[in-house]
Amino acid sequence: MRFMLLFSRQGKLRLQKWYLAMSDKERKKMVRELMQVVLARKPKMCSFLEWRDLKVVYKRYASLYFCCAIEGQDNELITLELIHRYVELLDKYFGSVCELDIIFNFEKAYFILDEFLMGGDVQDTSKKSVLKAIEQADLLQEEDESPESAVMSKAHWEGGDWGGGGGRGRCLSSLVGGKARTKLPHTVSVQLLYSFVLYPVLLHSHLPIIPLKGSGSLACNTMNTLLVFNHLI
Repeated sequence: MRFMLLFSRQGKLRLQKWYLAMSDKERKKMVRELMQVVLARKPKMCSFLEWRDLKVVYKRYASLYFCCAIEGQDNELITLELIHRYVELLDKYFGSVCELDIIFNFEKAYFILDEFLMGGDVQDTSKKSVLKAIEQADLLQEEDESPESAVMSKAHWEGGDWGGGGGRGRCLSSLVGGKARTKLPHTVSVQLLYSFVLYPVLLHSHLPIIPLKGSGSLACNTMNTLLVFNHLI
């Protein structure tokens, strides 16, 4: 297989995978020409056609065309079956896959294709093993995005005239990491992000209350912190 294209009836390209080296300009030209040829064909016409020095195998599923370009000695029926197997994988993963699934989850569509094909050749014909690899990747991604990986603490200050030096207040929550200095208004909400991996002990310890002194400036002198200040009006 030289490349695979997914495009809509309106000629909108949804996915492209190339297994041969060529410039972007040449790729765009080939995509434009091939889409025009395929979209102009009637529904009852053959799904195989000769185009340039390649053979094109395509099949329409709902509003999407799945189109593959293969070399002259490759088998068209096997390629048609590969297209159908890829659609089955998409349908199994998304559940009644549609064009919107490809649009909003294109990275998953590419990942499924990469698990199924490598260099234009089939690397795994088993749907179960392909879907299992995808599920494992999803689990790893969920672990990276879980609340245990990034913890948010909030600090809230209230006080009088912070700029004039007469105001007094104190932090109602503790801070971990970073160094920040800012002039605070009368009421400020602060959000703190820090890593569970870097500070596993601090998460389970009681952190001290940090007072704010008369100048109204906040100073934190620990490590690696992201502070987001939300001024309350």
